[in-house]
Amino acid sequence: MDVDLEQLRINYSIMDDDALIDIYYTADLIDGARELLIKEIELRELDTEYDKYIFHQEQINIAKNESINKVFSPIYTYIVFFGLLFFIGLIFETFSSDLGRFIWYGLGVALTLAVVIMFGFGLKNKLKKSADDVGSIVHNQLSNVALEKDNALDSVENKCFISGYLYSFVWETFNRLGCKDDSIMRENINYICEGVYPTVLWDIFQKGEALGDTFNTANNNDMKKAQNAYEQGKDAGLFDSMEAHDNRVVPKNLFNYLLNKPINTYG
Repeated sequence: MDVDLEQLRINYSIMDDDALIDIYYTADLIDGARELLIKEIELRELDTEYDKYIFHQEQINIAKNESINKVFSPIYTYIVFFGLLFFIGLIFETFSSDLGRFIWYGLGVALTLAVVIMFGFGLKNKLKKSADDVGSIVHNQLSNVALEKDNALDSVENKCFISGYLYSFVWETFNRLGCKDDSIMRENINYICEGVYPTVLWDIFQKGEALGDTFNTANNNDMKKAQNAYEQGKDAGLFDSMEAHDNRVVPKNLFNYLLNKPINTYG
């Protein structure tokens, strides 16, 4: 595989420190590309100690969780407040007070609404965080592909694979959170695509899905290849999502497929 090492050196030089270290640990680079990466890391005197890299990633996750907690704290406060007033209403009800009855039922409804909102809002935030995580995974893989190969997203089969991979990865991830709504999944796939490669990646997803649709009865060889690539993408996305969640394996199937390397599936 021919790689423009000079262009690669320029790409490395404009990347931020975190991106360089991320590639150092997650990308499967050819020797020349890895040597350039190491030179850039040494030039910046970056620390590549693995424990520190993992610690840094954990700090990023902690920061994300803290931002979510800031949103949820007021909701928990309101629930406790409503619960206390509900209890006061119950005491009044014990003494057959009309006011107590009014407080009890009114705040009972308010508490119920607060709980419903909390769970709905909580799920929405979990889905948003998961979409951000999937977006980072896809972005890292496509960025690493771009460092080694030009026009990797152009072929019909690659478009179909990307589409199947995205849908299956998001489907498996959201199903674990209890979301089985296809429209919500597609909304978040659009959100992921626009965050990774605005306009272009969403267009690739839609075209790949249409071409890879197994209900399409066209019998020509190109259509069969497109459908096979789409199904391969679905299998690869499922594998990466489950292995990342269950065994903390860094997802690489998208990267590997686009560079014509073997992929892993459960099949």
